[in-house]
Amino acid sequence: MKQIILLSLFINQLLANPPSWYVNQNILSKSYEIIGYGEGSTIKEAKQISKSDISKMIQTTISSDISIEKNLYNDIYTKNVSSNINEKSNILLTDLQVIKTSFQDGKYYIAIKYIDFRWFNN
Repeated sequence: MKQIILLSLFINQLLANPPSWYVNQNILSKSYEIIGYGEGSTIKEAKQISKSDISKMIQTTISSDISIEKNLYNDIYTKNVSSNINEKSNILLTDLQVIKTSFQDGKYYIAIKYIDFRWFNN
């Protein structure tokens, strides 16, 4: 029974039909405005994802490590490669403006605008 409920929830998520403005992400903005898009099962979750989207566009630090291990044993060559990529944003987002929201198929969709004052006078 539990598996049927989980399968049903999974199928509903696959069949979810987001609004066109969310899919296209084409809300018009000025050069100093950044629009973040988010979706979630709650409005709070959708807002958090939208804020994360904005912060990634503004200031992101990416670090990566790559490890390569090569071995030759009994004429057999092996190679193991692993990589680790970390992304971090440190920014305080204030004065955010919700410009569009929708609730469809059990999901919230939101677009939030942030004015990047660093570029406002350019």
